[in-house]
Amino acid sequence: MTDSSSDRELRRAVVVTFPLAFAAHDLEEVLTAARWSENAAARLTRRHPRLGRALAAALPISTKEMAIAVGVVAAGVGGVTAASLRNLDGDLRLFQAALAAFSAHSLGHVGASVVFRGHTPGIATVPTVIVPYSLWAWRRPPCRHLHDANRRVPRRASRRRLGRGSCTSRPRSRAGDDRVRVSPETLSSDLPSRRA
Repeated sequence: MTDSSSDRELRRAVVVTFPLAFAAHDLEEVLTAARWSENAAARLTRRHPRLGRALAAALPISTKEMAIAVGVVAAGVGGVTAASLRNLDGDLRLFQAALAAFSAHSLGHVGASVVFRGHTPGIATVPTVIVPYSLWAWRRPPCRHLHDANRRVPRRASRRRLGRGSCTSRPRSRAGDDRVRVSPETLSSDLPSRRA
């Protein structure tokens, strides 16, 4: 397997396992939300009356309501996954945005557990599913590397964004590799200068 095909297979693995991680996490939410919501507002009202009253307007939630909500989000996850699988060799920013939302979502669960001082739906799969998957996924090749030394990069693509591992940087060449090395400075110098 060549470097580019192994990178492609890693991208495929990251994309294909995304809905599995989502399903494992949201299954926990569906199974625990109804029972948890029965007395959540009352527990919260004792410590934080304003938050408790606001939460009481939305709770309790049934397993059916939670399943519908998860189903709506699952449709979006499925769409992102399908689009990303069709574009493994191209721009995966849509997938990266979904992955960022999924990763950041865990902070909401941790925050809710801190506020409630105990278990909240979804908290058990934060350390067992979301964090390990997110750490693994963010370390995989996010998109195809730049293969054309003459490719123009928009001015807004700053040097900071052209760093190691970004979509527009090249992997470091190995000894004996005859590919042209492209650096952010080279790309910046190829861009036409702006005239005032």
